[in-house]
Amino acid sequence: VPVAEARDGEPPRILVPAALPEPATAFVAGAGDRRVVTLAWRAAAGEPAIAGTDLRLALMAVPGRTEEPLLRKLLGPGTTIEPVTVGGDRGWWIAGAPHDLVVIRPDGSTDIVATRLVSDTLVFARDGTLYRLESALGRDATIAIAASMR
Repeated sequence: VPVAEARDGEPPRILVPAALPEPATAFVAGAGDRRVVTLAWRAAAGEPAIAGTDLRLALMAVPGRTEEPLLRKLLGPGTTIEPVTVGGDRGWWIAGAPHDLVVIRPDGSTDIVATRLVSDTLVFARDGTLYRLESALGRDATIAIAASMR
């Protein structure tokens, strides 16, 4: 869908990194409290890309939040989780093997949000939206980009 259409309308509230240009593409699945929006930025020549893609970043947003014990339940062998701070918000840097996320929806129910790509991931919630930022840029650069989200 057009990026503007993905960012407008229903939940989740979509913030984008001020440190980046407009996303190259957007995808939307579901509706209401089950709506999942993904924005993606392509890698320029010479920039690192997420394995098997031409993307340097992919930002997934869903209404809700998560908690570390729920994240740990879905992490398999070879995956690590590290608590981090993202612009004052609690978050987690997840590295290693592919993993899914457990989201606590606004109504208190839980769902599993499947991964679409395989990359290191920053997970955090802000203002009722759970963000998953997959990146080929490394931990510190990804946290800095996420901290610029407005």
